[in-house]
Amino acid sequence: MSKIYINGLSCISPQPTLDTSFLTGNVTNSTTPYLQCQEPVYKTLLSPTAIRRMGRLQKMSLVTAIHCLKDAGIDMPDAIVTGTGLGCLEESEQFLTSIIENTEHALLSPTSFIQSTHNTVSSQIAIHLKCTGPNYTYSQRHFSFESALLDSILMIKDQSSTTILLHSADEMTPNIYEIIHRMNIWPAPIGEGVSSLLLSSQQSSHSYAAIEFIKLHYGKIDATSILHWIQDCLALHEITPDSIDVVIQGNYSVSLSSLIPDATYVQYKNYIGEYFTASAFAYWLGAHSIKNQQISAHCIKTQGKKTSVRTVLIYNQIDQKYHSLALLVQPESTQE
Repeated sequence: MSKIYINGLSCISPQPTLDTSFLTGNVTNSTTPYLQCQEPVYKTLLSPTAIRRMGRLQKMSLVTAIHCLKDAGIDMPDAIVTGTGLGCLEESEQFLTSIIENTEHALLSPTSFIQSTHNTVSSQIAIHLKCTGPNYTYSQRHFSFESALLDSILMIKDQSSTTILLHSADEMTPNIYEIIHRMNIWPAPIGEGVSSLLLSSQQSSHSYAAIEFIKLHYGKIDATSILHWIQDCLALHEITPDSIDVVIQGNYSVSLSSLIPDATYVQYKNYIGEYFTASAFAYWLGAHSIKNQQISAHCIKTQGKKTSVRTVLIYNQIDQKYHSLALLVQPESTQE
């Protein structure tokens, strides 16, 4: 596929990522049961009305969207595409709790119901920006962000949109955490996060990286099959394993070092936790690494032989059946 450029980035996570100080070693060690986002002071960023009416996930999403567009140097995207696994959990809980407490007989305020739908996040961003372009929300469990990314790529390729605000958002609540923890659904730590990427068909002075390809595989496969699948994906795009400078992945039992021995291996889920759209953080981290030509030392699991950061391979998997693979590369004009 033709390259898609990442021209803007923003992220709110359990680490200080909105100001990007996490990249230079500012790491937060949490003592809470699950990793909670470090939220900004909203009164300096949003109106009092927005702060009062919006839920927690909506406020974080709006702030990251605004920061991302400012970072990219544009005021209005052509479209907004969001990926979320569970949407606005806080509002969903409030609405269901009201039904239970009122035994389904009282006339309930519709606010919690309206704000509990998965597309609320994307809609609130569009309303604030006054963006009347296409607005889509994808909720495909652990492929939610990747599905939103694939649709964004298709929209840019068919020239229906030139710039797309790609967004991911998932929050955690104490009640949902207790369920996940009790049933041992995800590996610890559990987290939450919000990310925004400004995608474009055109490279700019703001470009962080270019997306060379993204591939998905659903279904449980063993370690050998995973390596064969990754090798086939690279070969399909004429990418040799020795050209990969950095590999970003979670703390998985499957090692790619036998396939890509010279790369530097980076992990991130130990800092932000596991959630449906956690892979978006890897794109944020990888794109910054390419633009800065530097890998955050605290994220390095295994130091490789490469000194430059021109290609970053992102491999994400959960439950051994949701597998995604993407390659970020350095934009052409910034290569030496």
